[in-house]
Amino acid sequence: MEWFLNKQEPRWRKDSTPSATTATARPRNRRARHEDLDEQLREFGVPRPRREALRRGTPERKNRPVNKGQAIQRLEFYLRQRVQDWTKTDLRLEEVAAEWAELVHHDVDQANKLWNDGVDPLRVRELKMLAENGISFRDLKVTVHGKTIMRHLADGQRPEWCIQAVQWERRDRSTL
Repeated sequence: MEWFLNKQEPRWRKDSTPSATTATARPRNRRARHEDLDEQLREFGVPRPRREALRRGTPERKNRPVNKGQAIQRLEFYLRQRVQDWTKTDLRLEEVAAEWAELVHHDVDQANKLWNDGVDPLRVRELKMLAENGISFRDLKVTVHGKTIMRHLADGQRPEWCIQAVQWERRDRSTL
């Protein structure tokens, strides 16, 4: 910066001894960054060949087969982060992860998106009941009586009521 502004040699270049600030400001070497990334991916349960492909920047293949065991492990990891107190429910972590995996067809990103949108991870059985009755995840954003179906569920509304509300809303939309 000094060279650009004053057209002078920067102070740190004039001295032959490196200062403490230049020693700490150097970027970490490439190997250390890869080791950090590898450690984080290992926590998610990503196998070694996949970790290497991610480090190399190999493009993601579309329609690749889903490793169902790995998806359940990742769901368990995210559920541990989201649900702090498991004493409030009689459900176990493994059961909840398995039910979420079944509900979202082992798509961990979709489960995370739902949780970020405000769906309680422990209310998976109610969502399964909605899905069995033809309510899609898109329908959770349908507004009925000034609130979305997702908000109604969070406020304690019964799933049966939500199913009927979505069906009535669909009828109203189809008559327009």
